Amino acid sequence: MSMLLAPNQLRQLMAHYKIKNAALFDGVTGYLSRTPAVAGNRTTWTWSGWVRRGDMTSDDDIFGTGASLNNTTNVNVHNIRITGDQLIVYGYSNGTQYHLVRTAAVFRDPTAFYHVVVAFDTTQSIASDRIKIYVNGVQLTSMSSASYPSLNWAGFINFNQVHSLSRYLGNGSGTWGKLEGYMAEAHFIDGQALLPTDFGKTDLETGNWVARKYTGTYGTNGFYLDFSNSLNIGVDVSGNSNNFTKTGVVTQVTSTPTDVAATLNPLAAVGVTLTNGNRNVKYVTPGGYPNVYASMSPDGLKGYFEWDEPTSIDGIIGFQPKSSLQSVNFYYTTPTFWFHTTDGTLHNSSVISLTGYLVAPLSTERCGCAFDFTGGRRDVWFRNGTGWGTNVGIGNPASGAYPAITSADLTDAGGYNIVFGPGAQDMNVYFSEAELTYAIPTGFKALTTNNLPAITAVDKNVDHHFKTVLYTGTGVSHVVGGVGFKPDFVWGKSRSSLLNHVITDAARGVTKTLNPNMINAEAIVAQGLTAFGADGFTLGTDLALNTNTATYVAWCASLPNVKTSGWAGLPTITPTKEMYNADLGMSIVTYTGNGIVGATIPHSLGKKPGFVMVKNLDDGISPWAVYHVSNGATKVMYLNDSSGVVAGTQWNNTEPNSQLIILGGNGTINWPNSRHVAYIFTESDFIKIGSYIGNGSVDGPMINTGLRPSFMLRKHVALGGEWVIMDDVRDPHNPRVNRLSANGSWAENDATYLGAPPNGSMDFLSNGAKVRSSNGNINTANGVHIYMMIGQPNSPTENTGR
Repeated sequence: MSMLLAPNQLRQLMAHYKIKNAALFDGVTGYLSRTPAVAGNRTTWTWSGWVRRGDMTSDDDIFGTGASLNNTTNVNVHNIRITGDQLIVYGYSNGTQYHLVRTAAVFRDPTAFYHVVVAFDTTQSIASDRIKIYVNGVQLTSMSSASYPSLNWAGFINFNQVHSLSRYLGNGSGTWGKLEGYMAEAHFIDGQALLPTDFGKTDLETGNWVARKYTGTYGTNGFYLDFSNSLNIGVDVSGNSNNFTKTGVVTQVTSTPTDVAATLNPLAAVGVTLTNGNRNVKYVTPGGYPNVYASMSPDGLKGYFEWDEPTSIDGIIGFQPKSSLQSVNFYYTTPTFWFHTTDGTLHNSSVISLTGYLVAPLSTERCGCAFDFTGGRRDVWFRNGTGWGTNVGIGNPASGAYPAITSADLTDAGGYNIVFGPGAQDMNVYFSEAELTYAIPTGFKALTTNNLPAITAVDKNVDHHFKTVLYTGTGVSHVVGGVGFKPDFVWGKSRSSLLNHVITDAARGVTKTLNPNMINAEAIVAQGLTAFGADGFTLGTDLALNTNTATYVAWCASLPNVKTSGWAGLPTITPTKEMYNADLGMSIVTYTGNGIVGATIPHSLGKKPGFVMVKNLDDGISPWAVYHVSNGATKVMYLNDSSGVVAGTQWNNTEPNSQLIILGGNGTINWPNSRHVAYIFTESDFIKIGSYIGNGSVDGPMINTGLRPSFMLRKHVALGGEWVIMDDVRDPHNPRVNRLSANGSWAENDATYLGAPPNGSMDFLSNGAKVRSSNGNINTANGVHIYMMIGQPNSPTENTGR
């Protein structure tokens, strides 16, 4: 029997639990403490909370008890902390270690909150069940070290000694490892080992892990700190009155797991230090203006933020192309437009483009910036206490009048970062609405996740459009399931064996295979991929996709729309078929070439493609031609080899548009009477396409796309190198180290071509990716690297830290 819900009931069911406040710990003096009057259950308890890291150069204590009286003697220590970027739960006393569980995963995403749950239960007969660590709803089972407590061991958490949030007592009176960052929804459950689903849930629309209200009991020493009382931030609202006392600087903020405010991003900073929850930037390295990017990109937003400089006025606020190299001397060498607080001038790199835009701000005077990067615009205005500046006329963001910077200035197709550069002093930046001094201009919004554009796709979960699945070959026909949709495109590769990549798609038909790492023609392999099913695909006995005991990965896409006629744009070549998914941003077009220079083929994505792969299906000698928007239409790369970009006429020196791709007469993409296939990708909610400049360092570039990556393909442009493929299924946690090469048949992480892990590693983040290797395939110094990233977008339904 079905149950129908009234519209208001459905809205309540879909509504998300909102967290209004969080605590910001300064990492120096701030902590909350309490000493229980009596001991509680020392064998069984749960701690749950949301944590966002700030300064990641030191350890972050989350919750625990105990003290170190000297460097060798520890008295009843029992803590949950992040050290070396890894989560640990440990217990010591007087030099004896009772347990130490340390995750293999690292947690170094400062752009969003992590949901951390530790369930402690030493009554369990299986040792590994006595400490369970969950992050974002997933239990972490891969540990870099794991010694578990003995059966029924009575730990020191819940003992009647001082307990703290954001403190581990060191050397008697000192402290170690205070949290420099944010905490929200701190729950302690005395006497129960609970699951993360008691405190969070998976959002049915997006697949994101989100908060939910805890409705259970707390036990004797249990507490719930919601940080809603700014005057008494340690008040327990569980009903137990197990209140905590504040010491030092602990501040109530409105940046929470359900509305994350932008900050400065320590993963994109040079020559500066960040404090105060990454809202203050201090000058460190001389020689130009050391700088840091905001954690949110302006692209697609209509936003507003403010700043001040408490000790002097000597800073810059500007907009820098994402494709530029971040440097302490960036304003000399890159096309960055910026406002100079010293004298109120506007600059194009090192050149003054407008004097007298604003009266020079005073020390400590609050200033603001409004920007509109929507609908093809890139308009920017600046203000101080006297109002908006003048450029031909007095600026007015609400009406769009007289911006200081426009799209005529900001011309880079790859998008922009907001950049802040303190002079010889420091700067405070304010992104959330509660921190702003001036009224936000009409139509503009503060930079928080609740103000991000809604996902436009009808199905808002990337996993319903594109999915990575793993399987093991059997050598006999079998079904690979777990995709979650009927795939129309499957790109498979053995992880463990020297076997070719294989692409099969529904536009060409099952059993028809292509090898991206080869130039050979399409082959009919009767025992290849033999059927697309509702939740996966069926394999025959062909060894390339089904060698017994070999391990495999398959990247799958849903392309449910089929077109065989009626294309817009009046193409001069009529395809035999197109299968596409405009929400995802992917299309497959099959066509027969005519050899005519300037011929056109259509697509139905409605936007200019950013990445196109074309293969001649018949001749067996033509390479895979690749167009990438960062290279432009006068250049070509080849997917099947490691060479760099070269001049080429494949695209007729003409950029594709929202309806057509323009072809040259080149045989690789338009040989007369030969069949071809084009795999076409455009930017969408789920796909971002761009480039970055490497720095040759293990502290590599931050690629700010606003996506939580699921899949990433990237390539060094000029000097060649591998087409590196990474995903979040082969590597579910940071660092991501498992790599395959689209142009090579070698196994995963082949040391000869890809470098053994962790060489070549990268972190996937809530808003993009951070390069963590100097490996030349992904981070050649001063080298341009192109990429295509597929993932879940940041949106009003928040993303969690990765």
